[in-house]
Amino acid sequence: MENLFIGTSPNIQKDDIWLIFKLLLQPWKWGRQEYVKDFESQMAEYLGGEVHSVAFDSARTSLFQLLKAWEIGGGDEVIVPSFTCVVVVNPILELGAKPVYIDTDPVTLNIDLEDLSSKVTKNTKAILVQHTFGIPVDVKRVREIVGPDVIIIEDLAHYLHPKAISVESDAAILTFGIEKMMTSMRGGMAVVKDGNEKIFEKLVAAQSEAKRFGRWRIFKWLLNPLIWAVATPTYFWGFGRMSFGRLLSKLGHKLGMMGNAMEVCEYRGCFPNWMPAKMPGALAILGMNQLGKLDVLNEHRSRIAGIYEGKLEKKNSNIKDYFPLRYPLLVKNPAEVKAVFRKKHVIIGNWYERILYTRPEYLKDLQLDLLDIPNTVKITKHIINLPTFIKVSKNDAREIADTVKPYLLDHLP
Repeated sequence: MENLFIGTSPNIQKDDIWLIFKLLLQPWKWGRQEYVKDFESQMAEYLGGEVHSVAFDSARTSLFQLLKAWEIGGGDEVIVPSFTCVVVVNPILELGAKPVYIDTDPVTLNIDLEDLSSKVTKNTKAILVQHTFGIPVDVKRVREIVGPDVIIIEDLAHYLHPKAISVESDAAILTFGIEKMMTSMRGGMAVVKDGNEKIFEKLVAAQSEAKRFGRWRIFKWLLNPLIWAVATPTYFWGFGRMSFGRLLSKLGHKLGMMGNAMEVCEYRGCFPNWMPAKMPGALAILGMNQLGKLDVLNEHRSRIAGIYEGKLEKKNSNIKDYFPLRYPLLVKNPAEVKAVFRKKHVIIGNWYERILYTRPEYLKDLQLDLLDIPNTVKITKHIINLPTFIKVSKNDAREIADTVKPYLLDHLP
């Protein structure tokens, strides 16, 4: 089994590498917005053609701009999952609104709909619906619970395909981060449906006023997959921590040449001062190349998940349009399982082994009380994610499933 790292540009293939080489030699294309407009048009068409897409530097900026366009701010409440990353909470705090956290269904890992019913108030203005690991939420039921006036924004970070957007929702956010369904290395989009023309106009105006995505940031993000293309296959060449690939990746990070998926301040609830920013043309070009392969990437994810399900006797594969970004499992001792896989040169995923993927001392600033989310607290202590990305072969999937099976947890304690 070749080295399989779940978080190191897993969607990047040889054609992407050659494209990135060309882009590095064509710096005049880096900031050009016509490529961004082309990407927006292609994504809108991919999602069915009855939507408007507006690109920004990230999904959290896209969420910020959507909430701002709907004039959400002080005194308003925005409902979010508690089994997610802090970066989707930060835009809410930046606007002065209050995040309201929903506990997690231990079966689907999505929001617990009973808990949702108890937390909708007269101040609820919007809800972010995350389809965790590609398991779709019943958005129709969410609409019944929250009522007709609450804005439903779907988070498609883990669930992107032509029919991903529900008829019941008002908008969606997309991310093209390094580990997501498709990647431009950095970037995101706000998507609104036809009929929300005023919101769309506000988004376009916000995009026009957004800051430039700096050339040094573009260079770093283009360099990231090239470094990992060398570091991943050579990561265990050598002795212990002195392996070639490990030293190369550490050097890249130390020199600040790998790009940061999250800024340090974001872990404690801030919105970085260089955001909101435009999506740069160079990353949009890479995004279009990936979008052209998204259905193939998804079909592969579905096949790999089917192997896991068969070997582990799970049942998610009967879900329509099931293309899991990662395959989630609850195990008795995640640290032990990760160590076993590391010996096989497989780095599995850890979303979300920490509450909001941040440090416990920051949760107060994020207005989160752990007593409100007991299931989420338990899940974070037992969660791992298996890889489904394009480089995972069928034989790899079988071996991975056989390896993890003895460690499975039957139910939450």
